[in-house]
Order: sequence, then structure tokens, then C-alpha cells
Amino acid sequence: QFTDGLDQVTYGLNDVNLLDWFGPCPPEGDEPHGYVFTLYALTEALDLEPGLDGRQLRNAIEPVAAGQTQLVAFYGR
Repeated sequence: QFTDGLDQVTYGLNDVNLLDWFGPCPPEGDEPHGYVFTLYALTEALDLEPGLDGRQLRNAIEPVAAGQTQLVAFYGR
């Protein structure tokens, strides 16, 4: 399991059903795609099992989220 060298990082399932980072990869020839990155400020640490999907992760975060911000980045090949 890929952790960017940080033991406290737990990965969930990404869009290609892997438990690791899968960077932006729009199809060749497409216009640039927008990718939304969301950062949450939590009031407490969560001990989550690996393998949550995005919906499950948001449901776990919601009760302890003090705030959030988003960045939209565009990437093309």
C-alpha cells in the first residue's frame, strides 16, 4: 500500500478501484479536465479502515469537519 512515506495516511478506493494515489489522467486528445481537491479541517483524528469510497469517507468526516476548502485544477495531455 502506497502511503507517501507517512504511516498515518490511510487511502480509500480511487476511481480505478486501487488503494493508492492515481493522478490526473484524462484521455489523450480531450480538452483539459477539471479535478476537484477538497481539504477538510477536522476537530479530531479519525481511525478509518482502508478501502472506503468517496461517499463513505464524506459520511465519516462530516460529524467532525470544522470547515473545508476546495481547489479545482485543470490538466490535459
